[in-house]
Amino acid sequence: MRDASDLKHARLIETIIENRYQSLYHMQVDLKDTTRDYYVTDYGVRAGLLVLNGNRVLLTKQYRLLLNDYSLEIPGGKVEENEMPEDAAIRECFEETGVLCSRLNHLVSYNPSLDNLFNPTHIFLSSNFEVTDKDYLNEGEVVGCRWLDLEECFRMISSSEISDTFTMIAVFAYLHRIQQAEPIHIKDPKRRNC
Repeated sequence: MRDASDLKHARLIETIIENRYQSLYHMQVDLKDTTRDYYVTDYGVRAGLLVLNGNRVLLTKQYRLLLNDYSLEIPGGKVEENEMPEDAAIRECFEETGVLCSRLNHLVSYNPSLDNLFNPTHIFLSSNFEVTDKDYLNEGEVVGCRWLDLEECFRMISSSEISDTFTMIAVFAYLHRIQQAEPIHIKDPKRRNC
């Protein structure tokens, strides 16, 4: 499914707005005894890339309207028509940072919302890259990029200096992957938290 208007179990009532960045749909679903209306914002499929250089991660610096400030984020963006998420992650990273990655590994896929936001998200991991001479700052979207130590990245997430969920999920998924390589010790296997 490329966009929310393709949902087979829902009726598209109206396309309220549609542009190259987003669509807003009024949709209806028949449930047991009622019909429910939904207003769905569709940003399309998104892909991002957690690029590792030893113990450092590559982050972009971009202005974000709702923060009225700059945000440190992993490179990523919209998957274009007929583009695979892996290819979009490579393209977005190159466009935003001038770093060209290869040999991607899938890290995590998720949906940021399940009722009113269509934005399936795929995050990949790579430590295979080439830093090119591409001038990414001329694109107007990114004002800088930097390599940040993973421990500093965790600290900035904990202190809310990094508040972008895209980046947070990527970093935590990577941390989980690292921890899976080490055994997890359970102090009391009989104790259950429900």
